[in-house]
Amino acid sequence: QLGQLFRAVAPDKKEGDRTISYSQFAMWSQCPQKWKLTYIDRHRLGGPSIHTCFGTAFHETIQYWLHTMFNNSVKASEQIDLHECLHEQMVQNYMMSVGDMGGEHFSTPTQLQEFFEDGVAIIDWLKKRRSTYFSTQTHELVGIEMPLYTPASDVNDKVIMNGFLDIVLREKETGKIVIIDIKTSTKGWNAYAKADKTKASQLVLYKEYFAKQYGYNVEAIDVKYFIVKRKLIEGFMY
Repeated sequence: QLGQLFRAVAPDKKEGDRTISYSQFAMWSQCPQKWKLTYIDRHRLGGPSIHTCFGTAFHETIQYWLHTMFNNSVKASEQIDLHECLHEQMVQNYMMSVGDMGGEHFSTPTQLQEFFEDGVAIIDWLKKRRSTYFSTQTHELVGIEMPLYTPASDVNDKVIMNGFLDIVLREKETGKIVIIDIKTSTKGWNAYAKADKTKASQLVLYKEYFAKQYGYNVEAIDVKYFIVKRKLIEGFMY
């Protein structure tokens, strides 16, 4: 899978390390009991969904596109059949999840096709506006799925914050780092979601730990969510 190409650079876990992730932090912040059931008692809560399957496939497709664009050329990235890439990633991720579920399906061909067509529409929209969001003239690529593996606090160096940053760019003129986290959403984020401190804290944490691990000035790091939505709310002006 495309994701494995980038994750291959992840550091090895050291003996005695206990890793935590942003997902754990978010779950604990919302419900400590749910966190305990999931990560301590090892109870499986929920399972894969079409949303996670699509989100992973879309991430990997866009990351491959950007990887080619910045490391090869814009022309080379334009020659990639992103529709086919998304289709392949959706099929691979879906079948892998079905395998993990013992062969139990969690979606239908109709639903999978709908999500795929939405993804195609997003890709086509983004390609037309590529330079607005991702310019090889003003930025260079630092990493994709760039690993974070650093002590979560100064109290215990065996408790490790472990995660991966979707896209990390460097502004050529200023040297400023830009960390971008891709979020797929059905209808985008409403005012409540945007005001959610737990959501906002993800990139703040990533910013702090990136600076700590890679020896970068925290004031020279910007963090952004790149939110792509599948549906427009009927009646809205956009």
